[in-house]
Amino acid sequence: MHSGPVSTYIAIAAIMIYCLAFAIRIFERPYFTFNFVDAGVTFYNYEYFTSSLWYTIITMTTVGYGNIYATTPIGRFFAIVAVIVGAFLLSLMVAIITSWFNMDEKRTVAINKMEKDRFSAECVRTCLQYNIARSRRYRLLSSGNEDNEHIATVAELTALKEKMYEAVIKFKNANAALNSNKDQE
Repeated sequence: MHSGPVSTYIAIAAIMIYCLAFAIRIFERPYFTFNFVDAGVTFYNYEYFTSSLWYTIITMTTVGYGNIYATTPIGRFFAIVAVIVGAFLLSLMVAIITSWFNMDEKRTVAINKMEKDRFSAECVRTCLQYNIARSRRYRLLSSGNEDNEHIATVAELTALKEKMYEAVIKFKNANAALNSNKDQE
């Protein structure tokens, strides 16, 4: 698994969440401490770091319940920064997950080679089936044993021959695709 991008992502996200939560706590706490303590108005307490951490995470994920919001201009600025950083981190996470599904050149060549090998095995198998059925038919017919139920009919031989030709064409196409990938490198 690709642990490098994931660990980098986790480190960037943790640092950004911590820094933004700290900044919001610093700039929002004095406003609530000095303005609303005596007025009896319900407010969100930024005295605790966990409160600002919760606000930052909710803002970065763009959930924003609405019961908590920044009131100072600098606090609003950091909330906007949190939204932008959250969108960036979300797109970065999508890019990391997408990169897990992308194949590099070595994997593509390996898959093409395995496909070529599979088609070559199918080609050999169908050729052997056709040749065994044909030789058995001629051997049994030449021995004068025409009533044998194991004699392949002409239609069965024709079907095996067509199957063999199809396998050869698939093998040639897979071989051509593998060679074109080598030429592109």
